[in-house]
Amino acid sequence: MENEKQLLKFGAAISSLRGIAAPLEFEAPVNVMSPITEATMIGAYSYIGPGGELCGARIGRFCSIAARVVIGPFEHPTDWISTHPFQFGRSRKFKFWSEATEFRFNQLELKPAPHIGNDVWIGDGARIMRGVTIGNGAIVAAGAVVTRNVPPFAIVGGVPAKIIRYRFDQDTIARLEKAQWWNFKIWAARPDFRDIASILKTIEENDAPPFDPHQRKLSIEDGKYVVSDPIGRTRNKAA
Repeated sequence: MENEKQLLKFGAAISSLRGIAAPLEFEAPVNVMSPITEATMIGAYSYIGPGGELCGARIGRFCSIAARVVIGPFEHPTDWISTHPFQFGRSRKFKFWSEATEFRFNQLELKPAPHIGNDVWIGDGARIMRGVTIGNGAIVAAGAVVTRNVPPFAIVGGVPAKIIRYRFDQDTIARLEKAQWWNFKIWAARPDFRDIASILKTIEENDAPPFDPHQRKLSIEDGKYVVSDPIGRTRNKAA
């Protein structure tokens, strides 16, 4: 797995480069164990378990995404004569069949890719549909199907997902949203992570060191995987 090993020094643990079919912007480090089929951005210390799929998304820092999670899956039309993709150019599954070349495609308008905030926990087998925003600190229960926006620090579950409760009272949530702990090295002082008020006070009093991770972009150029910095300067190529 030489190519995957080369990525480690840039802060990206990728289970299989063959699963990266679209550009991936990331802050180091990230751990991606599922394929990416559309352009995606992932924040530092976020991980995605195996058996899922990222169909385009913007994911914040410190997100915990379990196995078999599908984010931003492609949606079929419900008000056309058919729901089948032969109408809009997604019939790659039948490119081996000559008759499929007769298809003439119409434009299918897509919803925006999902936006997942920071410190979000998504349980096993959940689905996050297109056009959805999940707020900072939210929790999505295993097997949930998220079709609507999720407020910050809400816990949702079910099909479709509904709010079960909030992680904290509204005053604490407001402080967390303002402090944005994921932008600071809150671990530097070795705090008791159960003492939320103390950590927030450290940030509010400007005593927490800032967290500024390196940004990179993984893309495919001329059949090779290329890692570049935010302004596009090539850093490394892997065949």
